[in-house]
Amino acid sequence: MILPTIHSNGTDINTLIDGYDAIDLALYDLFNKWTAVEFNARDYYPQGPDAYTKARQERLEQAAKLNEFRAYLDGIRQHLYDQLP
Repeated sequence: MILPTIHSNGTDINTLIDGYDAIDLALYDLFNKWTAVEFNARDYYPQGPDAYTKARQERLEQAAKLNEFRAYLDGIRQHLYDQLP
């Protein structure tokens, strides 16, 4: 991961932190909304016996991608917070 270097000609650290914290909050909200969506086998059975299983797997894969991005974001945020005086 290539992390931002805090220096006098770069973006102010507080501006970076505010931006990345806003993304983190939005991602947290997105993940909560994603998991709150009703997900039930009755919505898939007309498509065949394997449809719900496949849909559940797709859903888990997308949640894993969100978590992967969150980990990436957390790495950047931790780096920025470590740079605070």
